[in-house]
Amino acid sequence: MRRFHERKKSAVTVALVPVGDPSHYGLVRMDPDGRILEFSEKREAEGTGKKRFLINAGIYIFENRMLDFIPRGRFFSVEKDLFPFLLGKKMPLYGFVLPGSRYWIDIGTPKKYLEANLDLLDPRLCRRFLGEGPGPEGAGTRVHPSARVIRSVLGKDCRVGPGAVLEDCVLLDRAVVEEGARLRGVVAGRRARVGAFCMLKGGVFLGEDSRISPFTRSIPFP
Repeated sequence: MRRFHERKKSAVTVALVPVGDPSHYGLVRMDPDGRILEFSEKREAEGTGKKRFLINAGIYIFENRMLDFIPRGRFFSVEKDLFPFLLGKKMPLYGFVLPGSRYWIDIGTPKKYLEANLDLLDPRLCRRFLGEGPGPEGAGTRVHPSARVIRSVLGKDCRVGPGAVLEDCVLLDRAVVEEGARLRGVVAGRRARVGAFCMLKGGVFLGEDSRISPFTRSIPFP
């Protein structure tokens, strides 16, 4: 991608990936040379009837001078503010289609964030794209010997109490799961605490500093 960017003398190069359903994304339209002509909004992408669509993968290469167009001290969207401005100025923006063998996932929703974390517990996938094996537990994390942690990712300084069971979960830093709790498909934010003997199933996403009272049960479980 960097070589492509340099060869095209691009001001900004946008990584693109093909998807079958573009309804949650904006589309990118290019000329035959790969120069971006237009970014289409999500509502315009819906119902177009085509099978494969190129979307913005959220990976960019910027020339340093492009950063001068980003104002200080206020919210400014690269996609909604900067790119349309640069296109209006006829600056060269190019799209680079990522090879099909590359791993890409949109982590813009809690469900997809969980999926990406669990994908990287696959040693083959992790070594292929990161060059190393998975690291499911962060520094300082303590799991009681009687607890079971199955295909889950734990951040730094987490605590998992006696008899607790975690399956397909992500705990961010300093999250606590107390004695006897059972979690499946749960994302717990930083410093979240799940009380003793809770039973929480997929679709439960706990924000930072959340507190779940003991014996709380999500519906349905198991």
